[in-house]
Amino acid sequence: MNKRLYILLFSIITFGFNSCQEDNDSGMKYDEWKEANEVFFQQMIDSLDADGKNYYDALPGILNGRFPVLYHIVDSGIPAPENPVLPDDSVRVSYACYFYDSDRAVETKTNEFFSLPTLIEGWQTFLPRMNQNAVWEVVIPWQLAYGEKGIGFIHPYSTLRFTVRLEGYGIPQ
Repeated sequence: MNKRLYILLFSIITFGFNSCQEDNDSGMKYDEWKEANEVFFQQMIDSLDADGKNYYDALPGILNGRFPVLYHIVDSGIPAPENPVLPDDSVRVSYACYFYDSDRAVETKTNEFFSLPTLIEGWQTFLPRMNQNAVWEVVIPWQLAYGEKGIGFIHPYSTLRFTVRLEGYGIPQ
């Protein structure tokens, strides 16, 4: 009887230590992912074009000004004289989303409708500055994207790159 009790206790303790070890490995995995994403974001800040000028311009985050959203205008679109995208507007966009370590889009959408206030802070920061039919390359740090928790297939601490076309705004969904 005592022998069975010792074996049972030993099994429970061994299982407990193994479970803790797996959690630590998972945490280390995201620590490494976080660091790699932060290094990538800094590289994007420091990247230069052929003329030696910064490739990306920066916009401070609207809620958290510490972390900028980086953008490069591919096509400036149609200037909007008096009707910019407003904070409560709905927008219609086409986009491709990329992780820092890949040139293959992890998500591509065409003519998608969104209410601006429901989007991540990074999108709330740059979309109001875009003209209709403009195309921007955007790099959003994890702090202005899905943060420490991630969502769906987007890992925690993911810096995200997007190519975005603003198809329209102020449009009811």
